[in-house]
Amino acid sequence: MTPSPIRKILYSKRDAATALGLGLTTLDALVMRKELKPIRIGRRVLFRLDELERFVKKDHPTGVGLN
Repeated sequence: MTPSPIRKILYSKRDAATALGLGLTTLDALVMRKELKPIRIGRRVLFRLDELERFVKKDHPTGVGLN
């Protein structure tokens, strides 16, 4: 029996940006605008899978401040 793969539920900033198809600068801007909420574990800034999915599902008007 093959073990099932572990489902990733936390993403680093770099992995979250890649998963969303964004650059790190844009991801940081979204955090500063409180459109994405990270969690912190020690010094690490991480994003929950459900937070990334929530962000993708909502409408995002084109605006100033995103790179």
